[in-house]
Amino acid sequence: MYCRLLCQDWRFLVCTTILTVFALIGDDARLLLTSREADNFFNILIVLAFMIFSTEIVAASLGVRGYFNSFFFYLDLIATSTMLLDLTWFGNVLYCKDHSDLRPTSQNSFETFLSNLTDTRASRAVRILRLVRLGKLYKFYVRSADHSRAEPLHSVPPGNPLESQPSGHSQEWDLNSDVVKPDDQEEDKEGAQEETRVGKKLSDMTSRRVIILILVMLFCSFFFTVESWGKEFAHSGSLGPNLIYERFRSWCPTSAVNPWCLRPAAPEQNQPGRQEQRAWYEQYLQGFIRSHLSGPFAWRLYWVGLGSTTFSPNNESSADRVIRRSHVLDEFLGTLAQLNQQQWLGVSLPKEELWRWDSQGFGNSNPIPQEVKERLVSPWREQCLGFVGVPLYSDSAAYSMSTACSVSDQLRCNEVHYEMPMLQTRLEADNVNLLFVFDTRPITRSEAGLSMLDPQMCYAAQLDLLQTFFICVALAVGAISFSKDADHLLLAPLERILVKLEAIRKNPLHAMKLGDIEYREQELEEEGNGEKRFCCNKRRDKSSELETLETAILERTLIKLGGLLALGFGEAGAEIIVHNMQGGTSAELNAMVPGQEVEAVFGFCSIRNFGDATDVLKEKVMVFVNQVSEIVHGICDTYHGSPNKIIGGNSFLVVWRMRGRDPELRAKIADMAVMSFVCITIEVQKSNTLATYRSHPGLQQRFPNFRVTLGFGLHCGWAIEGAIGSEYKIDASYLSPNVNVASQLEAASGQLGLWVLLSNYMVKLCSPDLLPYFRMIDNVMLEGSKKTLRLYTLDLDHSRVNVKPKLRGTKKKVYNRYKVRQMREAVKNELWTSDFDIMEVLSGHSDFIEMREPYSKEFFERFAVGVRNYEAGEWLVARDLFITCHYSEELCKSNSQPGVWPTDGPVKSLLEFMEKYHFEAPSDWPGYRHLIPGSA
Repeated sequence: MYCRLLCQDWRFLVCTTILTVFALIGDDARLLLTSREADNFFNILIVLAFMIFSTEIVAASLGVRGYFNSFFFYLDLIATSTMLLDLTWFGNVLYCKDHSDLRPTSQNSFETFLSNLTDTRASRAVRILRLVRLGKLYKFYVRSADHSRAEPLHSVPPGNPLESQPSGHSQEWDLNSDVVKPDDQEEDKEGAQEETRVGKKLSDMTSRRVIILILVMLFCSFFFTVESWGKEFAHSGSLGPNLIYERFRSWCPTSAVNPWCLRPAAPEQNQPGRQEQRAWYEQYLQGFIRSHLSGPFAWRLYWVGLGSTTFSPNNESSADRVIRRSHVLDEFLGTLAQLNQQQWLGVSLPKEELWRWDSQGFGNSNPIPQEVKERLVSPWREQCLGFVGVPLYSDSAAYSMSTACSVSDQLRCNEVHYEMPMLQTRLEADNVNLLFVFDTRPITRSEAGLSMLDPQMCYAAQLDLLQTFFICVALAVGAISFSKDADHLLLAPLERILVKLEAIRKNPLHAMKLGDIEYREQELEEEGNGEKRFCCNKRRDKSSELETLETAILERTLIKLGGLLALGFGEAGAEIIVHNMQGGTSAELNAMVPGQEVEAVFGFCSIRNFGDATDVLKEKVMVFVNQVSEIVHGICDTYHGSPNKIIGGNSFLVVWRMRGRDPELRAKIADMAVMSFVCITIEVQKSNTLATYRSHPGLQQRFPNFRVTLGFGLHCGWAIEGAIGSEYKIDASYLSPNVNVASQLEAASGQLGLWVLLSNYMVKLCSPDLLPYFRMIDNVMLEGSKKTLRLYTLDLDHSRVNVKPKLRGTKKKVYNRYKVRQMREAVKNELWTSDFDIMEVLSGHSDFIEMREPYSKEFFERFAVGVRNYEAGEWLVARDLFITCHYSEELCKSNSQPGVWPTDGPVKSLLEFMEKYHFEAPSDWPGYRHLIPGSA
């Protein structure tokens, strides 16, 4: 809580902004505008900035969700750590060396040392990482400005139209937004629209790509840049000392064990040949000094010195030599290095003869300043890094005759470049060595801010080509990365959404399959990431679940909406969905789509005794209906039926469409309709779930021996498929007298004591192999109909089906929706093949055979003859036959008792009807009767 508030506080943000600017330009300003005396002040500021930035990283890690262990966390950590490189205390350890470090062990290692001694470009380049902080601060200020512009909306009184403007939810300062989430009390005051997760992630990934691209280009640009200004004559600084040392070695053989020039008294020192070699040495030295003081070199020669580690006075012990070493260096080596001495050049040399080369062979370069000449022709006194030398700058006021090292007093460690002769052996370097110190401040100041580079001198042709190629590759990779991010986060999801939308538009019922496919893909993804999820932090998993991208939410929502449309409208409403989804130019909803004529089989199913069940079960009746619906809809869908609607909670309308089918397929559809109702009847009686209602006290009190039963009616014909209702509510259904006929057949089935009734049109549509199973029971005229119907039934005894045994100790089976759908689709495809014979399956079904067992052949024959006599008006003959129509063959052949009728529902109904007319057909008997469902 406190960490979050600290990161949100504007005072802290202002402080970090100022320190960020200092971290970027502070070290360059120090090098450009100040001298060594101001380094400690800058060190204090750097330490302060380092502590504040470290505090900010810790606070953000604890208070900002998604920051710790993220890309920006490591970027800030590296950028803050590099501030230590700006400390001169730390830099002196890296760059400042003593005289022991100047002793070369080999040529390659010493060259590496000299390169590392003056190269600070890497530490300066790392400072580029701190630019990232400015980008983060800019994002915060933009969001703060947006928040300020949204504040006036909070003062709008209730009822103002501005209240309808969308108000954003609570914003969070996380890795992507850099905005702190306000308290719950402030959430209602937030008026700005919350940034989408897709926008946050795309912005974050784009920022990462830009940062990485810029850093790579900046770091790698050093490899393709020829730093020629100031270094185009860098070989002169290495070659000159070698030539000078070669002349010195010609005058004094430094390769000897004890060179004569290091002995206090050397009788051969005034030989003419040696005087000439000494003159050449001093000529080379003063020429090198002159060219590097005022020549075309960016590095200025600042100090020159001579040193020896083997010199010792004659007849002195090692202990005495150590005690007197500094005094000897001050007197003897300073005198040895002094120029223009008669003891080395001869007494005949004029005093100004040494400087006669000062005006020869150096073109238009300026002469050596007079004060510098005076130092060179005086004993050299300054002791630096084990050498005795003289400074070569022309500021006489700053020069003193002390032995203090002016190099360490006046120059920073990264402003110095050292050169020594490289063409010498270890013995020669120990005997006599030369040190040349160059002032590199013109270059460091140029790098710090004084851009004086000449492009024609900075780039070589080959490196320019490589740099151009590298930039092209970097930009191409960057463009591909940006395109990949946009494609991954936006374009690919949108394309998937459009593909799914097009599939739903063409076939709305396909949305159900899309939902199953999406469900399966999620399962496979979870299974594939199971091990990773097990090893990863649970907190990170939860946060990732919460941070689902809006494109994924939109895609899944579209699938769910399509599935709900298909589930709600069904096959009858598919045309409504297609019609409205095709009009892409307008957002107007037009549900009043003209209907279309279809041919279909209409099945009507109803739960018996539903009114009493509702009174007894109360609110649990919804569960009861859904349990029955699961069986009815599932089996009908398996047999290619389309559940259309539920009427009154207890009646189901199922449709099998036939338009465009050939006669063979029409017969198969009709067979599957009959087969589905047979399977529903069997499954309802075998269901363990529905069997529990048999022992319900309330239902048993009203209906002894209660069991869940359903009645069915089947008819076929034409119907108008379309939307029924208004702009407020519509219902996709079928309008036709044929639908009403199916409903009346279901109602009549209960009146006749049967479980199913079929019309003669439906029976005629079925395959010939199924016809022997039907029994024609009556010829009737239904209410509102102009044609008579012959009624058929399929005799089955429900009491013969046993409930499926429930095994103890078994766990409840968890169904995989995708697998169930796949198995159902496989069964549906198999049913539709020409090799599948429904009659063969039905005749071999054990439950079907058991339910048909009570009905004897004698019963069917007697009833068929009785119905013919009934239609012909021979009611007495029909009565005698109906009275003997028992299910059992033995009862059929036995003598029936007077007044005792069979238990068959159609038989009892026909006997009751004929009894009203005293078993004498009316004179105008047309061969059928009017059947009104619900009447006696």
